[in-house]
Amino acid sequence: MKKILGILGLLIFVCSLTAFMNPNFLGATNLFNTLRWTSLFGIISIGVAFVIITGGIDLSVGSTIGLVGTTLAYLLTVKHVSTPLAILMVLGLSLLIGLFHGLLITKAKLQPFIVTLCGLLLYRGAARFISNDQSLGFGSALTGHRQSSDHRLGHPSSAAPDHDRHRHHRRRVPASHHLRTLPPRDRSQ
Repeated sequence: MKKILGILGLLIFVCSLTAFMNPNFLGATNLFNTLRWTSLFGIISIGVAFVIITGGIDLSVGSTIGLVGTTLAYLLTVKHVSTPLAILMVLGLSLLIGLFHGLLITKAKLQPFIVTLCGLLLYRGAARFISNDQSLGFGSALTGHRQSSDHRLGHPSSAAPDHDRHRHHRRRVPASHHLRTLPPRDRSQ
C-alpha cells in the first residue's frame, strides 16, 4: 500500500508541476488526448498482463499492432477493401499470429522469448515492407470515419469549424498517391 501511495504522490506532483509550467496541460484537448492514449495502452496491457501472470513473455506485441495497423491502412486506402471486411481481415491476421505463437510455444516446445523476439523482427519487417518503409496513413479517403468518431465521442475538436467542408471540390487522387516517396539518395558524395 505504501508503494501505491508513493506512486500516486509522484503522479500528483508531476501533474501539478506540469500544469504550473504549462497552463494548456489541463486543457480539454490535452486531457482528451491523454485519456485516449492511456486507454489504448491500457487495453493492450490487459492482454500482455495475462501472458505475464501465467509466467510467459511476449516481446512482439508492439510489432504485431504495427503490422495490423499498417495492413488495415493498406487494405483501406490502396486495395479499397470495405471497412468491415478490412477489420475482419486484420482481426483474422491477429488471431493467426497468436495461434502461430501459441503452437510454436506449446507444441514445438520453443521458448516464448525466442518465438516472440523472432516475431517482433518478422512483423516489424513485414509492416515496413507493406508500407514501403514510409508513413502509411488513411489520407483523405476516410474523413467520414474520422468525423463520425469525433462527434460520437464528443471530441473537443468537433465543436471547431469543419475545415474540410469543401472536400467535394477537390480533385480525386488515387489512394496510391497518398503514399510518400522519397527521391533517390545521391551516393556519389
